[in-house]
Amino acid sequence: MPNRIDDNGFHRTRYQALRAEISQRFRDAFGTGIKTDVQSVFGQLISILTYSEDRIASAMQQLLTAFDPYAARGEALSRLATIMGTNRNRGFPPEVTLVITHNSELDIIDEDLRVTDSAGLEYKPLAQIVCDGSESTTARFIATRNSDYRAPAHTVTRITVPVAGVSAVDNPAIATAGQIYEPDVKLRRRLLLSSSQNSSTPEGIARVLSEVPGVTYARVLHNPTGTPDANGLKPHSVLPLVTGGHDNAIAGALITKAVPAGIDYVKPGEIPTLKIESGEWRDEANAKTYTAWFTRIVYTPVQINVSIEKLAGFDAPTHEAEIKSTIVERVKAINRVGKTIYASELYTPTLTNSTHYAIRDITLGETSSIYAACDFNERLVTTASNIGISD
Repeated sequence: MPNRIDDNGFHRTRYQALRAEISQRFRDAFGTGIKTDVQSVFGQLISILTYSEDRIASAMQQLLTAFDPYAARGEALSRLATIMGTNRNRGFPPEVTLVITHNSELDIIDEDLRVTDSAGLEYKPLAQIVCDGSESTTARFIATRNSDYRAPAHTVTRITVPVAGVSAVDNPAIATAGQIYEPDVKLRRRLLLSSSQNSSTPEGIARVLSEVPGVTYARVLHNPTGTPDANGLKPHSVLPLVTGGHDNAIAGALITKAVPAGIDYVKPGEIPTLKIESGEWRDEANAKTYTAWFTRIVYTPVQINVSIEKLAGFDAPTHEAEIKSTIVERVKAINRVGKTIYASELYTPTLTNSTHYAIRDITLGETSSIYAACDFNERLVTTASNIGISD
């Protein structure tokens, strides 16, 4: 059959099948005795027509793919997102406010100063730092790469590139979240949820939150029943779980686009173990201020214990770093909000096929368990400093 479009989409005929169809048309028009092989005159004409039709079909397929959220990729998917009323989330680095301890005689702190947090993310001064004659100065720092990690308070304390006169740094408050460049798979999911936008379903609320600048993750728990649920949500309530974004921007999206009257929020104290945050939105039409409540995703470090047997050629600095790096990347790949991590999930070919060491056992947590559990609002993370190696 020729190339065609129907209710099931675009159907492209393979080149050889298309050439056979055109050859048959020539035989029907000029007689069955004509030669249609590629060396004949008719065969050359058939090949030219087939090539032209196949090129048109290829261009048509590319055009249709660009408007298909299931198939579009890269910049084509970005352009499709604009047509569908949204945009790909571009990456930007997190920022943090630091208190810098230094000599009182210092006038300006060298811009070469670099510091890192407990997760290994490096920060640099956002602007020139001018001291006021005291022994401490507060300044804003920005990460040197895009990330959605929010460094907890008092974790940005390590000076990696020291400068004269500076003795210590500390962040008294949690860092402002950055954002990684949104990959195709996440953008595609948002586009496919577009029909849910402005609805009170969990998917619709999550869709609205995903459009808030700086939000890198959004999930919504909903209890539509008349009794409290297993997570502690009261009847007919919602609990948005968010990473990134400004409190008031999140509140504005929830109030104006997502949560209708009749659905209540989970508020502070209603789930004792949960920290509930809030934001405000002002309605300029009536000069009233409204409040929305939500919770932030908690990134919980998990201790991982690896028991190995050293084999010939084992080099402690090299191979212990390899083990830690492999496990860190594996945890990043499998962890999700609310997901229990099992030790069996951490065995990878890199670890099990090494010729320099053999993995005897992997356990999690201070109790050396076979798994590490977390609450529905937690995401387990690990860094090289959380991984212990013994033999």
